[in-house]
Amino acid sequence: MNIYYRKLTGMSKREFIKLYINELSKIIEEKLLMENKINIYIINYEKINFYYFQNKALLFLHNSKFFPVLSLKINSEIFSKLPSIFIDKGAIPHICNGADVMRPGIVKFNGNFSIGDIVLIKDIEYSKIIAIGEALKESYLFIEEKKGKIIKNIHYIGDAIWKILPEIEGFINQFD
Repeated sequence: MNIYYRKLTGMSKREFIKLYINELSKIIEEKLLMENKINIYIINYEKINFYYFQNKALLFLHNSKFFPVLSLKINSEIFSKLPSIFIDKGAIPHICNGADVMRPGIVKFNGNFSIGDIVLIKDIEYSKIIAIGEALKESYLFIEEKKGKIIKNIHYIGDAIWKILPEIEGFINQFD
């Protein structure tokens, strides 16, 4: 499978930022985007578009919303700013098979989140990020609930993106 890419420059870069500024500014400092001091590459591999913001982020688009890929190497700065939930051991295999996060599996959470926010899903024992999801409920509301879906699982260890990530990371090394 071939990897295709293009660097956004000039008008196409400005239009891209203008179109996605609201979504991107939740993940990347708006100042960096607006000052035009960051190189942006669109990388297509196996029918998935990745968006590489040089030395800052590697994202993918899912339902018109940007999500970071599960890469500590590239996205550690982003991950440090995102809220997270911690799940018990029993929920891990289900999450790593694509299941959404249900209330009974959540042990604790760090940071507040609103509906639609990006939330890291971590295992309680090692605090390792095993998935990235989208909040279906407000953090302050789900505390009192005993059942139901809380986080929609978007990207997890073992999914299609995870499997091709080493190739993408190797490919983007040429830009740094």
